[in-house]
Amino acid sequence: MGILNLFKKEKTETETFYEEKEKEKRQWETMNPQYSHDNFRIVVQDVFMITGRGTVIVGEIESGSVSAGEEVILRRQDGTSQNVVVVGIEMFRKKLETAHQGDHVGLLLRDLKKKEIHRGDILEKVVSNKL
Repeated sequence: MGILNLFKKEKTETETFYEEKEKEKRQWETMNPQYSHDNFRIVVQDVFMITGRGTVIVGEIESGSVSAGEEVILRRQDGTSQNVVVVGIEMFRKKLETAHQGDHVGLLLRDLKKKEIHRGDILEKVVSNKL
């Protein structure tokens, strides 16, 4: 037994478990490129109507990023979808041009009524991987 092996730490079951989960996730993403980390995705947590401005959804961005003026796809729980434009982005009363994964934001959406979007609906933007 060498001196370096003396200090080598064995992996715990938890570390092994999370390494396997991460490996499975990367493998799944390569098989399903439309769900990679480059693609914007947010699940609607709450919906508000601001008089004179429009409909605002609140949630945490799960992956990717979105900028003001971009068109995204609204996927409803009933299976229907609709293209909507993100007019503005706010985070803790600060206006942003772009929001990224992990940000908890409010997105102002154009031409959408409050009754047309519900908690649990998904906004996403698929980035095509062109070679």
